[in-house]
Amino acid sequence: MSFSSAYREQMIHAAQTVDLGLVDAAISEFRKARDEDRQIFVFGNGGSASTASHFVTDIVKSASHAAPKRFRIMALTDSNSTITAYAIM
Repeated sequence: MSFSSAYREQMIHAAQTVDLGLVDAAISEFRKARDEDRQIFVFGNGGSASTASHFVTDIVKSASHAAPKRFRIMALTDSNSTITAYAIM
């Protein structure tokens, strides 16, 4: 089996193991935060910092587009001053 075929199979298997109940619960919490006008903070370390930033972009652009109420969401990793302020607490 080629590397790309094996990788695809591993990705399919990983996706099939995701607990959709937990995904639905997370979506519900995000909607609740939006509806209550609460701020959502996300973060990551290393490469996950980029993932956190990308996630925020997706929420701001796609999930909030043309919606009557937008998400208030920020990746802490997008602000060096914010992340370093929390790092010394």
